[in-house]
Amino acid sequence: MKNLLIIAIALLFGVKNTFADPKIAYGSDKLMIHADVGLNYEILFSPDLSSWHYLDTVTLEKSMQHYIDETIGEELIRFYKFRSLPVKSTDKVIRWAQQITLGPEFGGAGQICSLWAKSPSLSVFGGTTKEYKVVLDTITHLNETLSDTRLKRINMLSRNNSVAKIRVYFSPLEEFPKIAEKHNFTYVENNWGYFWTFWNSRHEINRAYVLLATDKLEGGMLNHFALEEIAQVLGLSNDSPLFQGSIFHSGDGKTEKLSELDIKLVKFAYNYITPGMKKRKLLELMLKYWADD
Repeated sequence: MKNLLIIAIALLFGVKNTFADPKIAYGSDKLMIHADVGLNYEILFSPDLSSWHYLDTVTLEKSMQHYIDETIGEELIRFYKFRSLPVKSTDKVIRWAQQITLGPEFGGAGQICSLWAKSPSLSVFGGTTKEYKVVLDTITHLNETLSDTRLKRINMLSRNNSVAKIRVYFSPLEEFPKIAEKHNFTYVENNWGYFWTFWNSRHEINRAYVLLATDKLEGGMLNHFALEEIAQVLGLSNDSPLFQGSIFHSGDGKTEKLSELDIKLVKFAYNYITPGMKKRKLLELMLKYWADD
């Protein structure tokens, strides 16, 4: 790139979207774009700030992406700015799917996918017959979707079975820290439903725990938390604010069934994602799988 003065303007204009505005800077002969992965932007340039010209359209493949302008001529100065393209429903869905699949909510390993490599078993510890039935119904509901994936199902074992790979504990909230300490994981206070997963060096989940507070949860709230926490120990480990009605919604405690999007995500995770998959490959698959009809 020629030795000229480059000024990158941190300005977004055009159609507003639901995500953070992009930032643009210049260094090491490159434009440095910082924005949400999967979204599309037009780059425009100007020699004088009075007229703007189209340069290129970019799709962000990572949150910090470099761009080299190979069109520079004899200008002594060049300004840049971005224009967001209209946000398609697919863009929002991909952002949502990434938020949920990349790393667990607490104690995670960062931007990487952890999943079960084979069908896990599950056992319930404590709780009443009624509470046990809530978990049984939850597993039945999840297995209806998992049956169409390589995982096939969660295998329900007898109660208090220490062989189970997934242990669901019903106990008063004050007992959660003791259960967590016993099984070598960290409990974050004030979570009435809680989960923790362990995985090996290949990011294959091999052990998981779910805690449900008997003194806080009943009825619809118990149905919701049982489904949310057990779905999350499948490796769909994060919440997202983007879609109300999703079991993974960060502010909706009323959902008791997987939404259509949730079902599609579970099938995507266990038919396309492999344990240890990183963000860039995940985005590549998502852009194909979640393409507009």
